[in-house]
Amino acid sequence: MGVATITPDDPLLQFAGFVNLRRTRERASMDRYFANDLRGAFSDGPAQSPGTRVWWRTDAEEVAIVLRYTGGLPPGRCSERCAVTNAGECYAADTCRNRCDVTLRVDGAAQPAATRHANGEYAGEERVVWRAVPARAAEREYEVVMPWGAVVELVRLELRGSGWGAPRLLPPPPARSFVYAAYGDSITHGWCGATPYPELIAARHGWQSVNLGIPGMGAVGGAHGAAIAAVGAQLVSVAIGINDIFWCGAVGEPLRQTLVGIRARQPRVPLVVVTPTPSYMDGKRCTRPDGGGETLEGIREQVREAVRARWRGGDTSVYLVEGPTLVPFSMLVEGLHPGAGGMAQLAANLNAQMGLSPLTLAVPTCPSLAVELGGLTPRGRVALFYGSRAAQPEAPAYELKGDMVGACGGTVLMLRPLRYFEGTADGGGRATLRPGDGVATDTHGCEDALVQALDLSSCTPSRLALAADAAGRGPHGGTAAERIAAVHPPPPTLHP
Repeated sequence: MGVATITPDDPLLQFAGFVNLRRTRERASMDRYFANDLRGAFSDGPAQSPGTRVWWRTDAEEVAIVLRYTGGLPPGRCSERCAVTNAGECYAADTCRNRCDVTLRVDGAAQPAATRHANGEYAGEERVVWRAVPARAAEREYEVVMPWGAVVELVRLELRGSGWGAPRLLPPPPARSFVYAAYGDSITHGWCGATPYPELIAARHGWQSVNLGIPGMGAVGGAHGAAIAAVGAQLVSVAIGINDIFWCGAVGEPLRQTLVGIRARQPRVPLVVVTPTPSYMDGKRCTRPDGGGETLEGIREQVREAVRARWRGGDTSVYLVEGPTLVPFSMLVEGLHPGAGGMAQLAANLNAQMGLSPLTLAVPTCPSLAVELGGLTPRGRVALFYGSRAAQPEAPAYELKGDMVGACGGTVLMLRPLRYFEGTADGGGRATLRPGDGVATDTHGCEDALVQALDLSSCTPSRLALAADAAGRGPHGGTAAERIAAVHPPPPTLHP
C-alpha cells in the first residue's frame, strides 16, 4: 500500500477564513488577534478561529487528518459540556453547549459528526479518517472547518492507496472569490450555538466568511476599522454594543471611529450595521460612577445615530438592521446567546435583511398595497404577513407555531403580525398578493405597514419591509444586495 505524509506547509494545502496563519512542517495554527486592543476579550476567543477552512484534492483511497487541541483554558483540552470563562469555570453549564469538533466535507457533502466523541471530550492529538467510496482511488475534494469553541492546529495529513505508487495531493479547487467579514462579539463568534451565523450565511451562497467576533468584546474604535477593512471583504457586517451595557460604556463614538476606519480603506463596500439583539438586560439600566446610566435600547439608539451620521454625510452603502427583529428571546439559551436553532434563525433573517434571500419582495404600489414575490417554490404555497410598525414591541421577533404554517413551525418572523393570508406561486416561482382593505383598517397606511413573506415549501423568509420605504424600489431596494449586485455577480439562488 502506498503511503504519503503531507505536512502543513505543503503549497497544495489551502487555507481561508483566517486572520493570522502560521505554517511550518510541524503545524499550522490560526488566531484572530487582529488589533492590540480587544477590550473585554473572553477566554480563548481570540486564539480560536471559527469558520477557518482547510481544503485539498487527492486521489487517495484513505485520508487521515491529525489535529491537535492546544487551548489554554484548560490547557490542551476542549469539552462540549464546558465553554470556559476567564476564571476557568463553565459558562451557563446547564444550557450553553460548547463546540469542539471540526466540520468535515467530502466533495461538498458534510460528513455526519465524524470527529465527535461520545463523551464530548477532546485532548491533545486527534486523528480523523475518511475512506473513499467507492474503494478504488478517485479524485476527491476534502474540507475541514474549524469550530468556535476550541483552539485547533493542523499537524499533518496521511494519504493511503492500494497501488504501488504513493497517493498525492492534486492542484486544489479554486478559492471562494467572495468574502463576507462579520465583526462583533460572542454572538458573532458563535458562543453557545452550533455554527456561527457568518458561516451559515456564507454557506448559503458559496462564499468564504471571516469571523471577527470576539467573545466579551465591546465597542472599541481605534484601529478596529482598519483591521476590518484589511480583510478585503466584499460584504461587511458590524454587530457590536451588547456587552457595553455591562460596564455602562458609550458605544456611539467608538462605533463611529470604526466605521470611519473601514471607509478610509473601503469607501464603497456594503456595510451592514446591526443593533444589539434581545437580552435579559432589556428594560434594565446600568449606572456609572458619575451617576449617569444607560439602557440597552439607549445603546441601540447610539448605534442608529452612528449610521444616520453616515447617511447625513452621503454614505449610501451603509445599511441598518434591527437586531431585536432577528431572533426572539425564547431562543436565547441563557437570556443572551442564541442556541443552535436560534443561531440558524438569526442567520436566515440577517441574510434576508441584507437582501440576499432567494425569496424576493417588492412593493410596486402603495396605497392600494400590492406585494410582488419572486424566487418561490414553483406552484408552492406562500404566506404574507403584515403588521403595524407603531404597534411592534421592543423585541418583535416572533416564532411561528406549526398550527399556523405546518412544517414551517419554529421559523422566526421579524414582526409581530396582525394578520396573514396565503397564495400560490406560478410555474416560475412568482406571485403577486394584494392584502386588500385589511392593511388600511389595521395600520396607519403605507408609513406604518410592515410586510414579510414566507415560502411554505422551503420555509425561506423574505426580508421585512416597510411598505412606504419599499414602494417602487424593486426587490433589493435599500438593501446591501443592491450594492453587491452593482459590483459583483449576484449569488446563486440556494434554498437552505
